[in-house]
Amino acid sequence: MTVRPLLLESGNFTPPSRTPWGGRRIGALKGEVGGGPVGESWEVSVEPDFPSRIEGGGLLGDHLAKEPTAYLGREAAAGRTSTALLVKLLDAAAPLSLQIHPTDDYPALGANESGKPESWYIVAHDEGAGLYLGFREGVSREAVEECLAKGRDLRPLLHFVPVEVGDFFAIEAGTPHAVGGGVFLVEPQHVLPGRRGVTYRYWDWGRRYDPSGREDPTGSPRDLHVDHALNVTRWDPPGGPSLLRMIHAGLGPANPLGPARSRVLAGPGGVASE
Repeated sequence: MTVRPLLLESGNFTPPSRTPWGGRRIGALKGEVGGGPVGESWEVSVEPDFPSRIEGGGLLGDHLAKEPTAYLGREAAAGRTSTALLVKLLDAAAPLSLQIHPTDDYPALGANESGKPESWYIVAHDEGAGLYLGFREGVSREAVEECLAKGRDLRPLLHFVPVEVGDFFAIEAGTPHAVGGGVFLVEPQHVLPGRRGVTYRYWDWGRRYDPSGREDPTGSPRDLHVDHALNVTRWDPPGGPSLLRMIHAGLGPANPLGPARSRVLAGPGGVASE
């Protein structure tokens, strides 16, 4: 049987209520300039909430299950019929919440939940924009707990890293992180097939939102998960610049998205853009 590459539908966007910090770059890239803000576009996904669909019909996950050897290669040889790869475009007009992901074996995870180690490749950014990666050198769990319990601004404890196009960061489970406003990136993630990747929010900058996801001082704050966030944080590795040296690589501005109408294909040999 001849297996042809699968052209994935574009426009697998998260709603503003889920990503209220979204910007305009994804819409411009996809040719939807007149649309509203978009925080995330799930480019390659078998996650239940936002699965990739094939142009002409069907879900990516179903096609992988039917022809795992052709599409998954060594993964299929290991007995797998789906992929743990999740790839998103992420555009932040405002900072994301400070968040963290657990390991896959964290006891509080449900049967249909997974950890979500991830990486970031910087595609574009506003002047001075950056990321929040871990806490500053020497910041203790007790200091973070006290700051959160008293409702203080957490920024003085966070390690801010200005970015350049082509920067690459590998964010392991247990690392607090937040994408700053003005950053556009590609985000490959690892989520166990058939499960939902879990995110615990530490802090959300004191923001409140209306039901549509717009900031509103009279609205409601987003849910936080402080106890879980504290418990899954890796407090033993160094923070600040020492942590940055462990997770950062400068790969250069290779422009991975290509032309503005770039589309994603899944086919024999892996995933590519058209």
